[in-house]
Amino acid sequence: RRKSQAIISQTKSCLKSSTCATEQILFCQNPIDSKLSTALLYKNQPIVMNCFSYDFYFPDHLLQQTHECMIIAALNPHCFTVQLKQDAIEFDKFQREINDFYNTIDDKKYFIPVEQIQKNLCVICADPKSADNDKIWNRSQILDFDINDQTVNLFYVDLGTWDEYVPINRLRYLIDSFHHHLVFSLTCRLAHISPIDNDTKIVTWPDDAIDQFLAVINQVVPEIELLAFGNDGLFQTNLFVINSGQYVCVNDYMIHIKKAKAILQSTDIDDNNQNITQAWSSTLIGFLFALIVCRWDIFHSLITTAVTCLILASVTARYVHIATFIWCFSYLLFFRTMDFFSMRLPVSHSNAIQLMLTLKLVGIAFERHDSYIRLKTIRKQTHADESEKLQLQDKYLSVKVSTISVFQYAYCYIGLLTGPYYRYRTYHDWLEMKHGVHINGLAFMRKRVIFGSIYILTYLLLSTIVSFNDALDDKFYDNPLWYRLLYMPLIFTLFRFRFYSAWLLAECMCMSAGFGAYPLASKPKPGQGPTDLVALKQAYEQAPNTIAYDFETIHNIDEWKCESALTVKEVLRYWNMSVQYWMATCVYKRIKWRQIAHPATMFVSAYWHGIHLGYYMGMVTTTPCILAENAMEAGVRRRIPPNSPLIRVYDFCSWLFRTRMFDYMSIGFILKYFKYTWKYWSSVYFIGHIITFALYLIGIIAVQLRPKGKRKEIVNQDLGLGTQPKASEEQHQRLEKEQHEHKKEL
Repeated sequence: RRKSQAIISQTKSCLKSSTCATEQILFCQNPIDSKLSTALLYKNQPIVMNCFSYDFYFPDHLLQQTHECMIIAALNPHCFTVQLKQDAIEFDKFQREINDFYNTIDDKKYFIPVEQIQKNLCVICADPKSADNDKIWNRSQILDFDINDQTVNLFYVDLGTWDEYVPINRLRYLIDSFHHHLVFSLTCRLAHISPIDNDTKIVTWPDDAIDQFLAVINQVVPEIELLAFGNDGLFQTNLFVINSGQYVCVNDYMIHIKKAKAILQSTDIDDNNQNITQAWSSTLIGFLFALIVCRWDIFHSLITTAVTCLILASVTARYVHIATFIWCFSYLLFFRTMDFFSMRLPVSHSNAIQLMLTLKLVGIAFERHDSYIRLKTIRKQTHADESEKLQLQDKYLSVKVSTISVFQYAYCYIGLLTGPYYRYRTYHDWLEMKHGVHINGLAFMRKRVIFGSIYILTYLLLSTIVSFNDALDDKFYDNPLWYRLLYMPLIFTLFRFRFYSAWLLAECMCMSAGFGAYPLASKPKPGQGPTDLVALKQAYEQAPNTIAYDFETIHNIDEWKCESALTVKEVLRYWNMSVQYWMATCVYKRIKWRQIAHPATMFVSAYWHGIHLGYYMGMVTTTPCILAENAMEAGVRRRIPPNSPLIRVYDFCSWLFRTRMFDYMSIGFILKYFKYTWKYWSSVYFIGHIITFALYLIGIIAVQLRPKGKRKEIVNQDLGLGTQPKASEEQHQRLEKEQHEHKKEL
């Protein structure tokens, strides 16, 4: 609750009668006994004679959130009044009580004498266009008056509109209850835009811009994002409507049709000032860094971002993710094949920036698509529990993006060069974080810095022994076989410790900025963020200094699990985890045909890394490795008794196979080109492929040697079939329901 400022007096010449509030009013007629009971209830209330302000509803707990609303008056993009849908029922009840009271009571004491008329006086007025036997009464404030013709100009506080030349005899005194009832209408303006041809301090919207604004909000139920409260008494907002089946940000729409221009707009709220400053400063740092390392090649990232913004603004949310995916990955192909067009290839650092930018821009399009689907589902949902779950997802997972916010997200310095990948919602939550002062990032950094120092030192020492370019020289192959075999573990250790160092430093940068911090109870996952939204909501309702946080969202590498994992599949799960999340969310789970989902995901991953055949040679080799591990698991490991010491021997051999195969496959990523990768693998007699094939045959033969019934049991166990007793009908129904819900989430 916040006291409003006294409304500035205005002369009649500045008021527009075309915005008369009567056109906005809907009311319900009540039975006569209800009206009499209301009159009796309020009859003894004291009369308010000398009050000059109302108590306005200030929804500060709803800032930075999106809500359905009703537009009850609109003048131009910088002046329109809304009422939140959640407040409509209460206001409708209050309006009926006012109408019942003043239409029933005809006491002279409520009439306002001419000599009592003052500017800014709070009164109630019968709408001039309502019927005399059933008037509509609106709480008002006097803007100006003329004693000679006994008329006033009024501002209708609950409607956000005004009227002029209203006869004084239609005014009445307010009673105390009606005066102190909060004003639930919110007068708003579209944030960060101004008239396209306006260069003066006095903002004037041309008629064509106003007409376009009124047309796009006509007869729709919009959503409004309350950003901040300005010193002009208006809420800075983003307004969203569904127009021709397309989810449209009205702010961006006005810019898109060239009726407005984007501006950087500040407000009087400290948090919002801090958010704007933080957003632009992080963008400026990132852009300057990209400019330093890329120089003229920065135009590639600018072109990619600009066209993506155009796609986000023009393509319907139903297909925006597909269009963005095609655009970004097509440009990535051009970016890497510029030499085919007799153009200079970009510098190597710009490739790293382009890689992360591709993931971020495609990711934001998928987030927008998912938000649109989620919103459609919410509107169709009738089940209370499901609706509450979807509302939580909409609150904590959905995104509303503008052109400026996409640019800021694209060039944020965090993760610009080395990752980790993070969703736009994670970036948004960082900007809107209210309790950052309670997050001790240094405590999380301490352990990572220690290990990072070890990795950097190891990398520097190894780089004096071996080099990534050694195998490119023909003289290298004059070395004996044992040296060529030893080169693989040495060069792969150098390779992965370089990534360990870069990713740990990137994580430390995130921690120092408080980026990616979420309550521990919400169970955050790398790249994804919080997964338990109920716990997240409950955590944010606690005292800020009692919330336990972690940085799992930006955790990109679990180096211990990568080093100790027994199988290839385990390593892939813990290596570059944020990118693995992107591949799973934006590729694997989007493909309906499970048979091609895994190969398609591996292809996109290899394509994203580069177009050199060495990447594909290394990536494709993972599939036979996984098949061999599964065959050996089914045919050999399951034959060993659980408590036998041979289990440890098998696990050690499995770890040894996994580590050496990664040494072998890494050659494709290090040497990149087909001829160099083929030459090296042939110099070691394709030892990795041969051992993998041999182990696969051993595993298959071992499975076949089992008794037929036992063999089927093993195969079914590997496939997850036949391992449980027959389920009841109730369990079948529950399983089908869970699978149906899982498909909906995907």
